[in-house]
Amino acid sequence: MRRSLLTLSAGFLCGAAAAFAVFQLDLIPRHADQRSAPVIENVPTMSREAAESHRATRYSEIHSIEDTLALPGDFAQTEALYTLAGRSDSSGIQNLRRAHNDGRRTCRVAMRATMQS
Repeated sequence: MRRSLLTLSAGFLCGAAAAFAVFQLDLIPRHADQRSAPVIENVPTMSREAAESHRATRYSEIHSIEDTLALPGDFAQTEALYTLAGRSDSSGIQNLRRAHNDGRRTCRVAMRATMQS
């Protein structure tokens, strides 16, 4: 009984060490679509009056993720994202994601071009 308990404990410790190594040390490479997206930077923040105008119209003029990030404050951004997602079907949300990714690629290409010149 004591020997089986010792074997079980050793197996548990080995499993815990293996799990730690895999999840904390990133031993398994992630696919490109599983990586977290970089934070969008340099989005100009709109004025408080413009944000309140958007809120009064239930964000009807907000059509992209970048538009939501221009809103001042986390609450307004979250509210606009929920509204944007709520009025989109699944293909619309995929299009938002694609447009967001295409915009990032365009920005990267433009940045590389300016850095090389």
